Amino acid sequence: MKAAAARAAELGIQDVPRMIRGFDNLIGRAFREQVNKDAVAGKTIEDLEAEPSPADSPGPSDDWLNVFEGYAAKATSDGLRDLWARVLAGEIRKPASFSLATLHLISILDGEMAQGIEYILDRALDGSVALIDFPETKQQSLLIGAARSAGVILDSDQNARLERAISAEGIMHYRVGETGIIGVGKPGTRLFFDGIGLTKVGRELWRALQPKGDEQTIESTINLLRSDPGLERITRGRIPKGSGRTILQNPKVVWQRANGATQ
Repeated sequence: MKAAAARAAELGIQDVPRMIRGFDNLIGRAFREQVNKDAVAGKTIEDLEAEPSPADSPGPSDDWLNVFEGYAAKATSDGLRDLWARVLAGEIRKPASFSLATLHLISILDGEMAQGIEYILDRALDGSVALIDFPETKQQSLLIGAARSAGVILDSDQNARLERAISAEGIMHYRVGETGIIGVGKPGTRLFFDGIGLTKVGRELWRALQPKGDEQTIESTINLLRSDPGLERITRGRIPKGSGRTILQNPKVVWQRANGATQ
């Protein structure tokens, strides 16, 4: 107290108790923010241990890290710390994966927005197009409206189409959350999926949040694939973290064409 009073006198400060409270608040806030940042850093390390960064990755830019650090410092819950850790790990693996706009959106998420975003991302095919059953129910409309307000899906008159051709090897891959779907068929066969298009922010969030995936959307994707005469076999399985779409865990053939007929 005497040292603080002496320093206050040097600075010409009259209200010493207020100055001390200010110091206490400042130090306390700095400590809490450091605890939050340390927690995010620890979770990021765990994420990178499970899926290491490429050796030649330059990592995030200084400008990006400065903005990120401010948001991570305010992450007081385990859920937010997990989310920010996934974002940082993703940016370390592949710089420029997450824009500043996406960082800002994550920082302002509220309950209604979060529910709408989760609804869309769980139904996103390859993080590109959300497959939604129509006509929409009232609850669906509210969730879609919240996601649109958050900026993760395109305007209602800008719906999108995901188009893909079977490769020369006779294989095509799709992903819904943690589930991978592999179709085998005639090379060059083109397939189309129409739905609600995700924005750049929506696609970045799909990568960051790593949704589990909606089972009904998975089944709808399989049913649409099997209706195409160019497909011969469909396999589904869980995608292990960091393996991409080509490796499935516990793969299971869910449909196979036999003698020109479907099973």
